[in-house]
Amino acid sequence: MIPGYQLPLEPLRAFHLDFGPDWPKGIVSLEPPKVGTPFVVRVPAVDTDGNVRAGIRLPDIAVPLATQSGWNYRDASIGRPDRLAGEIGSYIPFPRTRADRERSGDSRLSIEERYRNKNEYVGKYATATLELVAHGYLLAEDVPDLLRHAAEHYDWATRP
Repeated sequence: MIPGYQLPLEPLRAFHLDFGPDWPKGIVSLEPPKVGTPFVVRVPAVDTDGNVRAGIRLPDIAVPLATQSGWNYRDASIGRPDRLAGEIGSYIPFPRTRADRERSGDSRLSIEERYRNKNEYVGKYATATLELVAHGYLLAEDVPDLLRHAAEHYDWATRP
């Protein structure tokens, strides 16, 4: 359980749209388009932190400081805050300390419970990064920038 966050009651749905017979040529002859059947919605399985388990786990997911999801609610200022916003994900930081976690009732381990210090975090991040380089998913030349990002991210996530 993440305090203050609720899973969506229904997924964001996309529908087949018919813009007319000339649409494959880039010509819109039906505006507004005819709305067809909805696409099948699939939701990925997540780990105990709420991060997606499948696919290539980039270092920020393999060595997390937060829950990162592909969904987010609409801001109340634009109306319908109970509905999902399209194309916008969420970043929900872990509690900094065990005391913060216990006080809030957050079920996710705190940063201090996961990593002894910044060096341990950056070391684990480096290991995850180098594994992706070895498998051809990241370029070796990007490693220094990624490690700099890891150090800055840790500093930001653990500041009081």
